[in-house]
Amino acid sequence: MMFLHYSWIILRLIIKYFSLILLVALVLFLTKKYVDYSSTVYLIFIIPILSLLILINLIVIYTRDYLKYKKKKGNFRTSNIVILTLFAISVLHFSVNYYMENKSVYLSANLNESNTKLFLYSDKTFKIAKYWNHGGDNILGKYELKNNILTLKKDDLEKISNFEITHRYNIFSKDRIITTDKKGFKNLIFE
Repeated sequence: MMFLHYSWIILRLIIKYFSLILLVALVLFLTKKYVDYSSTVYLIFIIPILSLLILINLIVIYTRDYLKYKKKKGNFRTSNIVILTLFAISVLHFSVNYYMENKSVYLSANLNESNTKLFLYSDKTFKIAKYWNHGGDNILGKYELKNNILTLKKDDLEKISNFEITHRYNIFSKDRIITTDKKGFKNLIFE
């Protein structure tokens, strides 16, 4: 009998906070920058709408809690815990995003005759950004640089980049060019 009682309480909590958790998770998913991601200009419309829905959801949750509190049948404790937890997760998420977008660039290069750029960061990570009309795709990974030989360490990099970028390049600083020995792949030019 006790199991059913606690199961019912948990089910009510899930129903009460499900839409809020789902909306916050959707915003976090759409704004992630610490794994491979695609961005689109349409996010400037989607994120504000989702934020408005989160605000409406918060108003509904706190209105229900207030009405129960007024009748002396409830409190705000559970709502506060859930919302503070979601807030802490969001702050952590956006802090990591800020760090990922503001890393120190060691070298950047353009793919010859393409909208694809390679960014090498000082912390031995890289980003390949492929821009298209209303957004872009971003591939993240780690690299190694020894004796002017650049090795991009990412599984299936060639396939993921639509066979534009390969794993191994030679860097010629004086000529401001990055070349590959592999046929079918274009050279990169320093920015």
